[in-house]
Amino acid sequence: MPLTVREALALPALAGSEVLAGSAGLEREVTSVTVIDAPDGIRFIRGGEFILSTLFLYREGEPEQVRLLAELRERGAAALGVKLRFVETLSGQVKALADDWHIPLVCVPGHLAWKDIINAVLEELLGRQARELEQSWAIHRSFIDLALEGRGLAELARALAGLVRNPVLIVESCDGSVFVAGGAEAMRGSDRPAGSSGAGTGATPGSTRPEGDVGGPWLAAEGEHMHPVAGYEGIWRITSPGGVSRVVGTIRAGRQQGGWIVVWERDGTLDGWGFTAMQHAATVAALEVEKLRALRNLERSMRDDFLHHLVRADFESEATARERAWKLGWELADVYVAVAMRLVGTPVGWLDEKGTRAAWRVVDLLQGYGLPPRSMAGVDHAERPLVLFPVEPDSPGRADDMVAGEARRIIGLVSRRYPRLELLAGIGRPGRGLQGLSVSYREAVTALELAPSLARAGPVVQFRDLGVHRLVRDASGPEASEFVRDILGPLIDHDRKHRTELVRTLRAFLEHGGNYREAARALYLHHSTVRYRLEQVERLCGIKLNSARDRFNLQLALALLLANNLSM
Repeated sequence: MPLTVREALALPALAGSEVLAGSAGLEREVTSVTVIDAPDGIRFIRGGEFILSTLFLYREGEPEQVRLLAELRERGAAALGVKLRFVETLSGQVKALADDWHIPLVCVPGHLAWKDIINAVLEELLGRQARELEQSWAIHRSFIDLALEGRGLAELARALAGLVRNPVLIVESCDGSVFVAGGAEAMRGSDRPAGSSGAGTGATPGSTRPEGDVGGPWLAAEGEHMHPVAGYEGIWRITSPGGVSRVVGTIRAGRQQGGWIVVWERDGTLDGWGFTAMQHAATVAALEVEKLRALRNLERSMRDDFLHHLVRADFESEATARERAWKLGWELADVYVAVAMRLVGTPVGWLDEKGTRAAWRVVDLLQGYGLPPRSMAGVDHAERPLVLFPVEPDSPGRADDMVAGEARRIIGLVSRRYPRLELLAGIGRPGRGLQGLSVSYREAVTALELAPSLARAGPVVQFRDLGVHRLVRDASGPEASEFVRDILGPLIDHDRKHRTELVRTLRAFLEHGGNYREAARALYLHHSTVRYRLEQVERLCGIKLNSARDRFNLQLALALLLANNLSM
């Protein structure tokens, strides 16, 4: 607890001292005590000092005393104690300035020795610091004991709520789990819970808020103000007009944001001890978050390894696969539709040393938006998010169509929350048993890999809709290259030499069923420009675009070129 000027004046060593002016500043904190009766003493003032002086150097008159007071104010001195030995009295202007600037101006009795005052104030300061350290260590030790006993974040929240005598909420950012104590549930009011899909406003304390991240009481909502608590790194106070203010502390787990601690100031405003307790709680919470992350990552790795073997049908029998799945908390269905995904873009801060982290986060998002029972989600060996959707063996219609619709819905929700996160999904056909599941997975990967070659594919591509692209995907031999060269070579050479886009224009024309205007809209060109380019195509290749045979050869050559990334 800090020592105030008022408390310092109550010490026996300052008995008989009188406050002449500046009484509004008696609650200013005293951090040390010093005498400035030397010519250069003022230069060593750093702030918080109880200044003692006989004013010998400032005895000439009011201007010098005003200058002294102004310098003490600028340097942040706590108070000025003077012995009126060389100065009979202080002017009304000096006293008025002390009142205006809230600098206590104290008359110290002449018989008191500076040494006795200095020793008494320093002794009180050191005693308080010792007691603060002892109490701080006791708080830290109690939190550490909870961690060593494996009591978890819920017990830590309860312990912190007991110390600060206010509701507490702890959120760990691994999966958004929330731990509350002391009535924090009621204090959340209309705030969205962690893991909700709504976007909050304001900024995450201590970091750049991820684009579209979830809202919560650790963020400043519209109309609220968020400012750091001086002297306590990583702690912010959020004030709400007409509402209960709250204090937010960040949990740093390694180099990552590990979560937040929120204390509502419902039953009293937090002071230094409350902030200290929050910092100690954040340190212990970081250890707990690291442990949770390690356990979760181990579980994820084990599940990913299982999925890797499952989609390769790499088990002795289906019974063996079911037993292994059960140990991991999964129950195998009879029929699955595989969905393989690719991250085209990722929000800032999602990637660390391994791209798998971003893929895992996507899996968390997919699960947060509600995957059906008995579905399995993880990351495959190529670091692609993978979801196995269970379907009924006799489901009406095409089961993969229903899964594709669900994939579009979830991808749409994710895109609205994270506009910079672009996902592509490949959908296999329903597969029964281990072998069927393996086939569905290979089909999903094929559809995903061929998605860029389909002009109007959108974010979801189904294997059964690939058409001729299924046949040409692996046709990358010399004969395929020679065929593409014969059909498209003149256009490719012309584009390279003249930096034109004849191949792209031809592709758009064919993808839009030979409609000039539709192709022009897709290319953001005037339809006459498209017509002119296609006339060049006919002239260079010696073909007619109204010939069914020529158009088939062009489409096949384009499919081979795009599907196999042939080098011409």
